[in-house]
Amino acid sequence: MPSQPSEFSAATIQAIGSYVYALADEWDQIFYIGKGEGNRVFQHVAEVRQRMNDPERMLDFPYLREPEFDEADSNGIGPKHQRIADLLRREVEPRMYIIREGLTEDQALVIESALISVLDWQLKGALTNQIAGYGTFHFGLKTVAELEATRGEPFRVADLPELGKAQEVIAINVNRRWKEVTAETTTLLDISKGDWRLNRDRAEKCPYAIIHSGGIVRGVFKIKGWHISKIPGRWVFEPQDPAPLRGNRFTDKNASSVFVPGGSGSQNPIRYVKIFPKGVTRSA
Repeated sequence: MPSQPSEFSAATIQAIGSYVYALADEWDQIFYIGKGEGNRVFQHVAEVRQRMNDPERMLDFPYLREPEFDEADSNGIGPKHQRIADLLRREVEPRMYIIREGLTEDQALVIESALISVLDWQLKGALTNQIAGYGTFHFGLKTVAELEATRGEPFRVADLPELGKAQEVIAINVNRRWKEVTAETTTLLDISKGDWRLNRDRAEKCPYAIIHSGGIVRGVFKIKGWHISKIPGRWVFEPQDPAPLRGNRFTDKNASSVFVPGGSGSQNPIRYVKIFPKGVTRSA
């Protein structure tokens, strides 16, 4: 195998256009999928190596100094950089692969997204990508049942019982942790109840929490109350019942009514969904 370069030549950059790439360890276990142009594929490793060789910059990256590191590092260091640092510390050069070249930017977005969906599923969550690929929640990997749920009958807030004079319900996006439920390592309630940064006064007026991921309502909990989290400035809800509402109206439904008008791509996992007569909803 020819030695791995540290950058592309000008001729190569001009020839390949946009591309999709992978980073892998010494056993060719892929841990990151990305897209880019020019020398993008090299930049992740170069940045980590530079910080490891610069004592002053290492102060921002404590995981680079210690063999053990916490994936939830308080400095916000992502698992991709952590994995690269671990390899370099063992004097292993991360392997770099170009999966497809000569693409338009839009084509690269679609291919990157598809690869992230399939590989993260097959590798049981081993990818270090922290953000799902473009369009994943609308067009990404789904079972046929999930496809039916995302394109089928919308969830209706007005179907919730005992709404009384409530004006809103709270909707919580659990995209990042849903795979823990499917893997049966935790429960829907455990990933849903907290810890959330929100307006407690507004949340206290919401009788229900609609839990959704991947464009699908996964369950609804009736809220008993909110209490302060162990994390300052965050809140946890206590359900009336540890099990979500029973009935096919409240689970595996198209969550589009929760997303209007902001869409499922919102970075904020908390949304407030207004309740209107005749079951019409609009999120704030």
